[in-house]
Amino acid sequence: MKKTIEKRVERLRKSLAENNIDTLMVLVEENRRYLSGFTGEDTQFDETAGALFITDKRLILATDSRNDMQAANEAPLYEIICYKKGLVKELPNIINTLKTKRLGFESIRISYMQYNKICKQFGSSNIDIELVEADDIMGCLRIVKEQSEIEELKKALIIAESAFMDFIENTIEPGMTEKDAAWLLEKNMREAGADSLSFPIIVASGPNSALPHAVPGNRKFNKGEPILFDWGARLNGYCSDITRTIVIGNPDDRFKKIFKTVL
Repeated sequence: MKKTIEKRVERLRKSLAENNIDTLMVLVEENRRYLSGFTGEDTQFDETAGALFITDKRLILATDSRNDMQAANEAPLYEIICYKKGLVKELPNIINTLKTKRLGFESIRISYMQYNKICKQFGSSNIDIELVEADDIMGCLRIVKEQSEIEELKKALIIAESAFMDFIENTIEPGMTEKDAAWLLEKNMREAGADSLSFPIIVASGPNSALPHAVPGNRKFNKGEPILFDWGARLNGYCSDITRTIVIGNPDDRFKKIFKTVL
């Protein structure tokens, strides 16, 4: 894994040079893991397990005391900085250490409020710096998957498919609620090795199946009506995503016609 990350960082550094960005701050959880191996999870949008700072010479992972030991174990290529008063407060020290003039950042992960706090912190510290949106850099870096990534995606897909087939063949029955079905499918995936869900499972029966993002409720399954499933397994940071529509028993002609039309 260390050699893989070294190659990823090398490719990133070339892209940073081409875009005249001397430091990239990485906050998106999936990208942070991709470039360092650090698996710390962000608990909510306005909190972060840490940030990477990547220059042409240095690799820094800034995090707090809850994650510093984990970061040191999982990201051996990085210098670990443990901040005590939050990332924003620590930013001036990091930027001064790196002598950064153009800081690339992932705008998709920073809110307007957070952006203003960062700018205010730089201003109060008399730091002259240009902030540059760099979402496209990470997007281009990751758009072509490595063979190891493809294998992880396949594993996540196999877990999700096998869990669903086991549920369909052995568990589902009329009278089961959408909530029960969602839980049993999640249970199957976790028992099959999934780290977690790709997203909250959607199970929608009857008229609820017309709602693309329905929330599983207490509605019970009936024979002959459509049941929509949308689910996926997360494994080693990679997610599968599958949608299927089934019927308990025999579907009527109208359902068959619509199903074939959609396909």
